[in-house]
Amino acid sequence: MKVLILAESFPSKLHQYGGIFIFELARVLQKFCDISVINPRPWFPAQLSGKFVQYQAVPLRENIGRLQIYRPNQLVLPRLNRLFFMGFTFLLSTLSLLRREMRDFQFDLVCSTSSGPPGFAAVLIGKLYKKPVLLDAQGSDINAYTKYFCLRKMVLFSIRHADFIVTKSNDLKRKVISLGVDDNEAETIPNGVDLNTFVPRDKAFLRNRIGTSDDKKIIVYVGNLAEVKGVSFLIQAFRLLRARVHDVQLLIIGDGYLSKDLKNLAKKLGIDKDVTFLGQQAHDAIPDYIGVSDVLALPSLSEGMPNVLKEALACGVPVVATSVGGIPELITSDDLGILVPPANADLLCDAIERALSRRWDHEHLVEYARQFTWERTAESYMKVFDRLTAMERR
Repeated sequence: MKVLILAESFPSKLHQYGGIFIFELARVLQKFCDISVINPRPWFPAQLSGKFVQYQAVPLRENIGRLQIYRPNQLVLPRLNRLFFMGFTFLLSTLSLLRREMRDFQFDLVCSTSSGPPGFAAVLIGKLYKKPVLLDAQGSDINAYTKYFCLRKMVLFSIRHADFIVTKSNDLKRKVISLGVDDNEAETIPNGVDLNTFVPRDKAFLRNRIGTSDDKKIIVYVGNLAEVKGVSFLIQAFRLLRARVHDVQLLIIGDGYLSKDLKNLAKKLGIDKDVTFLGQQAHDAIPDYIGVSDVLALPSLSEGMPNVLKEALACGVPVVATSVGGIPELITSDDLGILVPPANADLLCDAIERALSRRWDHEHLVEYARQFTWERTAESYMKVFDRLTAMERR
């Protein structure tokens, strides 16, 4: 079987850990079928558009094992870099590649990593080549894109014309069904975790390496610094917590458009010395930062099924998170973590304080996370692939 994957994010020379979960899935899927990935690189005709010039350093084609990755140029306009517009340019760049360089790749199925721009392109390519189409609903494409008129039209077109939808949580599955997808044409397949990388760490060794005492309580956040992630509530909760718990530190890992505002908030609240902004970190460094911590906090206002919670559990670290999206499907008992309503700094503070003072069964956390393997995820995808290609042959 030959599968064509359309991805708007995928690891590259420029962004080594972009779309890392898509890469992990494709890496395991290639054991069962031939995979080709199309991940267009942003391009502007004048080549003078600042940030877009850097993408020319990314090779147009490369192989990683049996994975073939193609990166055709995708037109972007600096003043019109909108996702709706990008759906059409994604389609044009992909069609050009298929007709120019991939004539011999007779794919059996098209798989898109989102119901946004790549999903729109996948559906139309599936219709043109008369091949079945599978779309992934990751979270933001359903939770956020559908709030905007044009993007909502694109998402609705994509999910209603695809042959099958894979969601990352049952919450997302219910949402796509409410948007017009048949119950028999959607299935929840959660992402896996790299259980060779995310393992319990020697906390004392790691703390000594970064110059932190064993007595200090450390809370870590890993994710984008965007409004939907609710980090401002975490910083406010930490200010309240610091008045109750002495010798405590907050590590914030990630980057985003709110980075400066969040740093200013910490300074305004007088806690900037105890809040460390570490910026974007390499994916293989994340296990150390989680492993050195006592609790991972995720104060999101909206979510799909955040993998960072599985990664924390695999490291034996308990979590405090908001009860949004698919999170309650993962944190199913108080033995795994504590859930609170979103956008409430007081309750978030109380939960973190309880988590820091509690004796956790770390082996239980690790054992629970072991069910989320990429091999199990890939096997579930292959069952869907086989079903779709069997239907196409009839």
